[in-house]
Amino acid sequence: MNQNQIEIVEKIGEFFLEFNGKNYEKTERILRNMEITRVDLLSKSKIMILLRRPGLLIGPKGQTIDGLSKHLKMEIQIVEDTQTNLYDYLIPRVWSEY
Repeated sequence: MNQNQIEIVEKIGEFFLEFNGKNYEKTERILRNMEITRVDLLSKSKIMILLRRPGLLIGPKGQTIDGLSKHLKMEIQIVEDTQTNLYDYLIPRVWSEY
């Protein structure tokens, strides 16, 4: 990741921390559940966020994504990352077999 990407990712974290009333645990849980896999700077005014659960980023009636877009002063393109997560296969599905 380059410096611009790091700054954008930090601003995304700051937004969600403010959005959740400075509740670090809630913010961490929400960000972990979104499973953001990549943030790309497409231009000076547009970013692309790849994540497994885009609905969590969009929020009810688009409020979350609109707020984030205003906070970053950038247009946001959301792409669902459908790549298989290795974690899904690390945990046995039926524990009784072990």
